[in-house]
Amino acid sequence: MQLSLYGKSNDQLWFTIFHEVCHIINHPQGELYIEGKGLESEKTKENEADIFAQDILIPMNRLRQFLVPDHKPTLQQIEQFANSINIAPGIVVGRLQHDKVIPMSYGNSLKVRYEWVKS
Repeated sequence: MQLSLYGKSNDQLWFTIFHEVCHIINHPQGELYIEGKGLESEKTKENEADIFAQDILIPMNRLRQFLVPDHKPTLQQIEQFANSINIAPGIVVGRLQHDKVIPMSYGNSLKVRYEWVKS
């Protein structure tokens, strides 16, 4: 598995790790997965890996319990929910942003940012 610091935040890093883990454990060995235009079977595998990563990080039943229709959660509520499922608040923020529950500009202070360090 090869990863980059695309996005440089903990939500994107952990999502990508579990996305790739799904390919390793659920898809044929020796296949190369590169995002982009591809066959329908490749899109299906990519969707499967996305769902796997989402559900590993934040179980859907817990997310449904947390979200109240037509209500944008506060940062404090996001932190409390993250603590209740033992995950970093930034990962919850990234999921809520992706699902368009909150704007892309909301909650970014809860994300951990990464930088490559020269040794």
